[in-house]
Amino acid sequence: MMNLSDLTIIIPTINRPSMLRRTLAYYVRSDISSKIILADSSNEESKNLNNDIMRDFSNKLEIEYFHVHQDTSVMKKISIATDMVDTEYVLTIGDDDYLLKSSLLSVMNELDKDRSIVAGYGHRVGIRAMSKKTVGLGWIDVFPFYDMSIENDLPLDRIRHLPVPSWQQYPYAICRSDVLKSANNIVSSCQAAQYVEFFQLAAILSYGKWKKFDCLFAVCNTDSPYYTLRSKKAYPIYWGYDSKGNIPTQISLPIWSQYIATLTDRVAELLTDNQLDRKDITIKLTRIYWAINNRYLEQHGLLSKFLFHDDQLIAKKLNMFLTKFNTYIYIFLLSDRNGGFNAWRTLFYGVLREVMTGRIFKCRFNESYNSNFLQLFAHIKRTGSLDYELINLLKVSSKHYSEFSMIFESWVDNPCPKIHHD
Repeated sequence: MMNLSDLTIIIPTINRPSMLRRTLAYYVRSDISSKIILADSSNEESKNLNNDIMRDFSNKLEIEYFHVHQDTSVMKKISIATDMVDTEYVLTIGDDDYLLKSSLLSVMNELDKDRSIVAGYGHRVGIRAMSKKTVGLGWIDVFPFYDMSIENDLPLDRIRHLPVPSWQQYPYAICRSDVLKSANNIVSSCQAAQYVEFFQLAAILSYGKWKKFDCLFAVCNTDSPYYTLRSKKAYPIYWGYDSKGNIPTQISLPIWSQYIATLTDRVAELLTDNQLDRKDITIKLTRIYWAINNRYLEQHGLLSKFLFHDDQLIAKKLNMFLTKFNTYIYIFLLSDRNGGFNAWRTLFYGVLREVMTGRIFKCRFNESYNSNFLQLFAHIKRTGSLDYELINLLKVSSKHYSEFSMIFESWVDNPCPKIHHD
């Protein structure tokens, strides 16, 4: 049986001491005793506040702290932290998010039993404040993220399953330390960008499978129109300099082509020692990335629309129809991918079960809970059930009740419902 001493938790932080204090207080209360490496790139004022926090928690948690300049890339910062790890397993998580102790132990035990799995995790639930606190639960929105298992036998087949954007498959997984060190070293010289994340995950998948288990693994503090802590200036390439940071913005940057050439070659080097094979794999990786990236762009109408003149209204509408039709075809052709037929089958059987038990109606018509049928259907598609709805997690009968209720109490005490200013 694995112990929490076999796991190191890396927490990157920047200018958010209030969130850091909340998170560490939860770790103490929940008895998560793993070693914590705190990777700080805050400004001088927040750095001093973080040092005060370290002193307050130094006799309660095992924490190793280091500070780097605030302009240091998050990729470099996490790579430094990963190189400091001396346990078998490692996990990286935000300074405003929560982990469940029971799920940490459960996933580590599964990894210990099956060496073909190099990373494992469970369901992630997002929680956000939609307004000021009110009576009941209506001011709170809770939703599960989409993510999936990638368990193909061949490395390139596993990489083909990576979604774009890749952050949805980057859900604070427990990873074998040697694997994560290798993957992080590949991207440590790069600035944070969605395509950099893609190849970081591709490097992990080159070593083995990435499995999702049916448990509540993490509760993630999430932005809303009312409340946001995310500073887009902290990651200029990831978010874009003058836009919302979408993929077309990122691939328009001059450094993009250089990164793609470098990272495909580095991942290929993990897969073979033969120089000729390495060139062939580099080409395949480049084409796989292009195929996944372009499919995403075309599905969202971000490519071919630029071929038409402004006055070609009928042609534009016809093109959009063909694009949507092609998307539906992919549901069946790529049934085991993100949005494929298997996900729709999960939705169908999940809705059938929840209708038969009546639970979907209890969720929909609960006066204290903010939900509608479309949201509930989407949540079932992501998790297969309504087990991870807020009102069900707060029931004593939920297998996650004791831990989730502790998380929920901590979050409600300090949801930080305010707009963050850079």
